[in-house]
Amino acid sequence: MIRQVTIDKLHEMRLSAMASAFENQCADAATYQDFSFEDRFGALVDREWEKRKNSKLQKLIRNAEFRYPNASVEAIEYHPDRKLDKGQMLEFSTCRYITDDHHIILKGVSGNGKTFIACALGVAACKNFIKVRYIRLPDLLNELALEFAEKNLKPEGVFVTKVFQGSGYSQFVESCKRVFKTVKQRKPEASRDTSPEMYVVGRGLKPAKKNA
Repeated sequence: MIRQVTIDKLHEMRLSAMASAFENQCADAATYQDFSFEDRFGALVDREWEKRKNSKLQKLIRNAEFRYPNASVEAIEYHPDRKLDKGQMLEFSTCRYITDDHHIILKGVSGNGKTFIACALGVAACKNFIKVRYIRLPDLLNELALEFAEKNLKPEGVFVTKVFQGSGYSQFVESCKRVFKTVKQRKPEASRDTSPEMYVVGRGLKPAKKNA
């Protein structure tokens, strides 16, 4: 009875991994009979700690919105024509370049795996519990343009930017709606039907919200 009450309290405190580990210890008493109280309690804490660390890692990877969330430095292929230094890539995976305020620029022809490498380095940063955001350059430029317009555009001004439909498109439109009273999306007449390009037009700049 006391055992179940303890398990229920652990769940109530959101210590589900510890509760599960405690149940396993109770069910396999023979294995743990020679363990000291400190060892058994330490094992429970370790299980909860590992679960929370893993949950935090998965949340960081999910929030980063990687194109390849399963990418890893270990999975990078070092073909001769790619001219990649494996030792250097493994060094990058330690993320010391981030703490040293350095940057990495990936150069190469289209289709040679730059996006995968970028995602792999991003995932490595997440594994070091560093917040990461994956964003394409056109999307980044649009966000910077919107921020500039919000700070500098006159109330009667018009905001126009070309956007490519795809990942992040709907979120950008919603961001525009938070800044402008009217937001319209138009496809260029000269654009092919299969082209993802669109123009987003914002009118009626909303007053900036004052901090309370």
